[in-house]
Amino acid sequence: MHRLQHDAPVMEKVMAANTDVRFAFRDWTIFAARYPESTQASHRGLGIYRKQGADAYMEYHNGIYRTGHNEGKLTAEDIEKVAAAAGAGDASGDDSAASDRLIENNDALAEMLGLTGTPGIVVMPAENATADNTTVIPGVVSEQVLQQAITRASGNAH
Repeated sequence: MHRLQHDAPVMEKVMAANTDVRFAFRDWTIFAARYPESTQASHRGLGIYRKQGADAYMEYHNGIYRTGHNEGKLTAEDIEKVAAAAGAGDASGDDSAASDRLIENNDALAEMLGLTGTPGIVVMPAENATADNTTVIPGVVSEQVLQQAITRASGNAH
């Protein structure tokens, strides 16, 4: 999901502090109608993930936010510069139709969850998720709030 630029460092820190937790990202281009670069950035990232895997995708994802250019300011040049820094080849051969299907499915999932903006964060255990151990966060939060949700999902909350 596309996040505001100041959310990425929080996610990076929380991920580094919780190496036993699985983090799954879903691109959700809620600004695509106004900013075609939003779709371009998602297509590029999804292509990088398909060709090079999760580590390259995360390097690309974090690099996009490090540009400091959030919705409306991100350029095609930013996207390609970050993709190159993440080790991506040229974008030819990226499967735009597959990316569009993923983005549409992500939009439907966000709507089903009642999310209205980005980021939308769901923290839950991989098995036996319940209302008591699942947290839905509909926006930017601090490291502390995210860590509390992870602790709750792990069953270690007091």
